[in-house]
Amino acid sequence: MKFITEMIMTMILACSQPRELTLENVHEVILLNGIEKPRYVLAQSILETAWYSSHNCNERNNLFGFRSSNWKSEGNSNGYKIFETWEESVSYYASWQKRKGYQTGEDYIEFLNRVGYAEDPDYGWKVQSVLKRVKKEYKI
Repeated sequence: MKFITEMIMTMILACSQPRELTLENVHEVILLNGIEKPRYVLAQSILETAWYSSHNCNERNNLFGFRSSNWKSEGNSNGYKIFETWEESVSYYASWQKRKGYQTGEDYIEFLNRVGYAEDPDYGWKVQSVLKRVKKEYKI
């Protein structure tokens, strides 16, 4: 049943008009994609895009800094994935999270460390700092 619900939500997202890139809309699309630990993932999107203002965000619709697996062979010097819409980036995160084997209940920062999500040793602390600010200022 959960699989069918996920398929329906993905189809609805694919057929709908692109949404404005706002914190609230990103949070909603994260929830619609059934992503585990949605607040942490929202905080990641904010951190990775400097509050949705980065070149990677605005030119590539890449909210999470994902790179292509074969970017060196493609001659792409920075290797960042390009998405048609920012919502597609969120859907990609959902599939990435499943492929990496997140276990429900697992500490999310430990999960990110375990799978080598970021090179920055302070990444987990930074995500938690953004999360704290979002909870306080946006009541999400």
